[in-house]
Amino acid sequence: MAKLTQQELELISAYIDDLSNGEINKPFTSKEGFCLSAKKIIDELDNLRKEMILSRSHSIEGYSRVQQEIANVTHDLKTPLAVITGAVECLEDGIDDKNYVEVIKNKTAEMNNIVLRIISSSRSFVEKSKNEKKVMDCRDLFPAVLEKYRYLIEGKKIKYIVKKAPKVLVSVAENEIISVIDNLLTNATNYTQSGKIKVGFIKNRKWLTLFVKDTGKGISKEDIPHVFDRFYSGDKARQEGGTGIGLNYVKCVIEEHGGFVQVNSKEGNGSTFSIMLPRAETKNHRVFNEDKRKCLEASLRLFLFPFFLPYDLGRAIYYGVRDAKNKINYVIDGKE
Repeated sequence: MAKLTQQELELISAYIDDLSNGEINKPFTSKEGFCLSAKKIIDELDNLRKEMILSRSHSIEGYSRVQQEIANVTHDLKTPLAVITGAVECLEDGIDDKNYVEVIKNKTAEMNNIVLRIISSSRSFVEKSKNEKKVMDCRDLFPAVLEKYRYLIEGKKIKYIVKKAPKVLVSVAENEIISVIDNLLTNATNYTQSGKIKVGFIKNRKWLTLFVKDTGKGISKEDIPHVFDRFYSGDKARQEGGTGIGLNYVKCVIEEHGGFVQVNSKEGNGSTFSIMLPRAETKNHRVFNEDKRKCLEASLRLFLFPFFLPYDLGRAIYYGVRDAKNKINYVIDGKE
């Protein structure tokens, strides 16, 4: 892997400062001879710059919000940059008592991940989702995304339990819900060292609940009220290259779907994250239910005819007398 030079690091740092200060009119470009890693970071920063310009053209308020968010996470980018700078200086001084190339590689990947997540998050907050919702059966939506984590989780010697998805319809933007599940399972996998991870479902007449329960380190009582806040990362162990936007993204997506999120956790005893989605009814299902109601009513009238007869006769007499009175009033008032 090519080493990042001091010139490359200084230019990347300058571009980050420009983003933080809202100076986004000038394109971010790499210079001739820059290594592939430096070019990739600069390209992603330029994509973020374009997103900020787009948000400003749509809404001054949205632009200000994104600018503030970028300022809030500048330190997340500068921390790995400082480590990379230190490693480069050690290599330039001929110090090779550690694997500084590996350090640089890991921190560069961390920066790439941070930038990509900021871009993704900025899009979700500035623009409305372009994913159209569609009615899906849970048995078609959840099993595939849940199963793809089996190899990773069981590879860590953690028991992975996935309950069968129920036959329930939900109206969802499929890609967004898959991202939500990815986020919850990634967190559970990262913060569980032993024991098990369980995914299950609860349904009632109005809601479908999906929960992810782990036996990880749990969350402190002080942090629980803030775990879904944007950029909040009270637990230092949960900052491994992250920006604190993952669970906030989960909350926003689920609320956009008309649902809500919940967490139950105790430090040292694992966590359970739940997402609740409203059940959907297609037009065919509504028609079917209405037909079923009418059929039931007709059956009751057939078998309970003697009891319904006085009721129906009374209604007929009442409405007949009322209509006759109205007719007489119209004639008297000269309306006919």
